[in-house]
Amino acid sequence: MFSPARRSALPGVPFPGDPNGCSSRDEVVAYLTDYAERFDGDIRAGHRVAKVAAAAAGASGQVFEVATENGQSFTAPTVIAVTGAFGRPHRPHLPGLGSFADMVLHSSQYGRPEEFAGQRVVIAGGGNSAVQIAMELARQSRVTLATRHPLRFMAQRVLGVDTHLWQQRTGLDAAGWARPLLTGGKGIPVFDTGTYRAQIATGNPDPRPMFTGLDGNHVVWQDGPRERVDVVLLATGFRPGAGAGYLEELGALGLDGDLSFLCSRVTGRTGIAFAPAAATAAGSVVAARAGRPVTGDDDP
Repeated sequence: MFSPARRSALPGVPFPGDPNGCSSRDEVVAYLTDYAERFDGDIRAGHRVAKVAAAAAGASGQVFEVATENGQSFTAPTVIAVTGAFGRPHRPHLPGLGSFADMVLHSSQYGRPEEFAGQRVVIAGGGNSAVQIAMELARQSRVTLATRHPLRFMAQRVLGVDTHLWQQRTGLDAAGWARPLLTGGKGIPVFDTGTYRAQIATGNPDPRPMFTGLDGNHVVWQDGPRERVDVVLLATGFRPGAGAGYLEELGALGLDGDLSFLCSRVTGRTGIAFAPAAATAAGSVVAARAGRPVTGDDDP
């Protein structure tokens, strides 16, 4: 994470350790696992929803039936559609990408740096994820950051306080007009305490202008040379979820399936809520029964 741990805390359970420190991947996983275990709930992941339909009303009122793509079915009086902003990894149209002979993966598929030990890696992208992954890989691989614009850095801390907290306390993080002031210029600013710039100064990872194309298992650089590489990693962000078509039967979508329309329609329907800003894959649905997450029809 590149934001303070306190900003990652969920209601009722503070994030352990230094609240102003940046949490590692394993710390976040451990926190979420512990958080789930604290509550008497049946939490299930990996169920992509195909359809939500109104079932026969029960003694307590409206009931919804949630059908998943793997053939399972759940019922609940409450459905929360969490479309999120990270449902579709963005794979840009780069010449030769589709026929690249070796490994191409998106940052969402990245696991651990040990998997790439000794390999030649080119990362397409210059945002926070790209730089963080590059720093990890550079410990045991030869890495290049290929970007359309020069890397831009923003101070992680100002007067000893994390930039995110400054923005939160001043209200700038929620002010749309302030975004150009905070991110002005070309390229996404990377939060840095100085360690990233120091590492880049060593030459690994090295920043280079975006390649012009891929040919076989080679990258073709703008200044002419071709270079054999093992991995092209796309740290190219995400696009909003593909839609909430699974709610179509309920009449909760606009004629074109527009999710912004969903927000206004759903507010008048008992039992359905919409969380457009949640960072969860499109097609995910959380259903609650009597304050507990959904249980399936095949449960005892």
